[in-house]
Amino acid sequence: MTDVPAVGRPERDAHFLRRSFDVARRAMTHGNHPFGAVLVDRDGNVLIETENGFMPSHDGTAHAERLLATQACTALGPEILRSATMYSSAEPCAMCAGAIYWAGIGRLVYGLSEHRLREITGNHHENPTLNLPCRRVFESGQRATNVQRAAHAGRLGRLRGAARGRRCRVGRAGRREGGGQCGSRAEGQQRTAVGARREEFQGPVLP
Repeated sequence: MTDVPAVGRPERDAHFLRRSFDVARRAMTHGNHPFGAVLVDRDGNVLIETENGFMPSHDGTAHAERLLATQACTALGPEILRSATMYSSAEPCAMCAGAIYWAGIGRLVYGLSEHRLREITGNHHENPTLNLPCRRVFESGQRATNVQRAAHAGRLGRLRGAARGRRCRVGRAGRREGGGQCGSRAEGQQRTAVGARREEFQGPVLP
């Protein structure tokens, strides 16, 4: 039995990307940075879910995508991974993209871009975001990784007084850009209010 009804790829991508947002919210409730990742096989079965694992050891390498890739390549075979899709609430950093590549995960769909995340968080001591698109990491490899960003309408939201720790609202409305994007209506419904402080990072990474 699959974890999503029989629908087209855009609807399926939207469904599982929303699920990665739910995992990211769950990470926040556990005191971690709000990032989440979900691995789904070709039939729509959820294989692995991982939250950011920064706490309690303050492990800066415990990104949700890296943790998922490590678990995936030790628990699943290469054939499964080659046809699987990782859904990530935000674009994987260079470290995580490398882990995805070495795990052999064939496809990636992500929400918030690394560039936008860097604009939101700034040079935060817990999240000094890189300015390196994951596509550039994958393009340097010797095997293909299919990468798709969720559709955006150019307004991922407003950051209200991040330095003061006030609430912010990050919004999304769908727009087609390139191929294989997530369904616009589903993505347009993704409005999330999350806390964002530069003093204590809980970045608004849920588009």
